[in-house]
Amino acid sequence: MLLGEEEVPEKGFKITTWVGERGQHYVEVASKNPLNKEELRKFYSAISDLTGWKDTREVMVGIGKWGLENHSTMRYDDYAETER
Repeated sequence: MLLGEEEVPEKGFKITTWVGERGQHYVEVASKNPLNKEELRKFYSAISDLTGWKDTREVMVGIGKWGLENHSTMRYDDYAETER
């Protein structure tokens, strides 16, 4: 289950973050409205620039479990953590 499949506001969007079992970082964006793939790419890139985390996948936009919200998730590896 994706964390963003919880309640999403009617207007705007919801951003959820969590850390995976192996220390990878996830950032999910969910909205009731269509998400712009290019704007998401810029958003995920800015997170990488700010944190030093490396993104590990292409930007994709999918439909939530119930088809009610658009969501996108990016996985980041924290190389500072994994190089220790």
